[in-house]
Amino acid sequence: MDGAKVTTYVTNNGNGTADVKAVMMGNDGNTYVQEYNGINTVDPNDFYFRFTVDGSHIEFDNVIGADDNSTGFWGAHSEMINVPVGKTVSTRIKNFTNGVSNWNNFCVVLTRQDNSDA
Repeated sequence: MDGAKVTTYVTNNGNGTADVKAVMMGNDGNTYVQEYNGINTVDPNDFYFRFTVDGSHIEFDNVIGADDNSTGFWGAHSEMINVPVGKTVSTRIKNFTNGVSNWNNFCVVLTRQDNSDA
């Protein structure tokens, strides 16, 4: 997934559940999809997400994590993005990885505005 273009969709279902979908366009020409549906115990009125890295870095308008992919898990975070009740918010990133392990990639973090668990 080094250099993959990723579109992440986070949905606030408005009923205390959320869905997360990542569509990754790899450099090998293949498209990969990863979904987590019905994540429960989210507060629909205080729901945000952000990205963190593990042995990787991602690019928005700026870079999150070290360019050499050495940033460890939870070592860098993007800004938080609000997901209003009943809405889906999408974000595009470019993911880079050191490729050491399959988990050395971006992670989507669901949270509240005060950074407590969503």
